[in-house]
Amino acid sequence: MKTLGALDAGSSARDGIGQMDLFAAASVTRARQCRERVLDAVEAAHAAYLDTLRDLAVEIARRQGTVSIDDVRDEMPVRNVPLPSEVGIDSRIMGSVFRSAAFVAIGQQPTRRAERIARSGAGASHVTMYRLRGVA
Repeated sequence: MKTLGALDAGSSARDGIGQMDLFAAASVTRARQCRERVLDAVEAAHAAYLDTLRDLAVEIARRQGTVSIDDVRDEMPVRNVPLPSEVGIDSRIMGSVFRSAAFVAIGQQPTRRAERIARSGAGASHVTMYRLRGVA
């Protein structure tokens, strides 16, 4: 009997592993498609609120060169912009803020949000950093 490591490339066990990879990839693709549909619906239902958040993100990016969703969340109370939960909007709307041609993703950094750190562990939860398109 062969061990998994000793199987040749044409063996059925390796094919099974490849099939598992395909199933996992298909599952990830379906999850991303579902996420996009949810964000599209939330965005369409709350366009004015989202425009406010995007304007805030643009202001922050102009001021400091980059912006993340943590920056937007930190600035919201300063500008008297309510959190989504305070006005009955699904909190996933925050995932739509940077779904705009105005922003370009440039990297990631660990989140500053304590509740995310507590849930995921320090360094395990990251936010994407953006800059304004056309600005170096």
